[in-house]
Amino acid sequence: MKLATALLALSACAPHLASVRAPTPVDGTAVTALWASEIRLVARDGDWLIASAGDEPTSAAMYDARGLALEASGPVPLEQLVATAHAVIVVRPANMTADDEAAALARARTDSAADGATLVYRASQTEARTGAHAQAITPAELMQYGEVIYWSGPRE
Repeated sequence: MKLATALLALSACAPHLASVRAPTPVDGTAVTALWASEIRLVARDGDWLIASAGDEPTSAAMYDARGLALEASGPVPLEQLVATAHAVIVVRPANMTADDEAAALARARTDSAADGATLVYRASQTEARTGAHAQAITPAELMQYGEVIYWSGPRE
């Protein structure tokens, strides 16, 4: 009798159970569009974009509010940088006003650094402001010179 009652109760729930679905995986282009949109909401000219290809930051660029990421190789659309990243971090350089960051962006547009992290470091005049002297800097090291204002979380 208990079994019959349990089966009857379960069958009453069956229509509701049928409507429960496994989550649909998020399309990569949707994640890229979401992250780019979120970055545009929080970043300003001269902020640093640090992208990772896994657990470690692998590249750096400077944000240009015209929808660009200034990499050592030149400007690319923000979506292009975000599309290839496993995660993106936006860092606001320490001790810099919005005007300082705009000046750094102007320097980055004309600099010919060997890599993005060095470009960001030199254009922001981080060495001059901190008294540090670095011949080469990694994207991960950049984070010690500013405040993380956005982290995308990992792309899944």
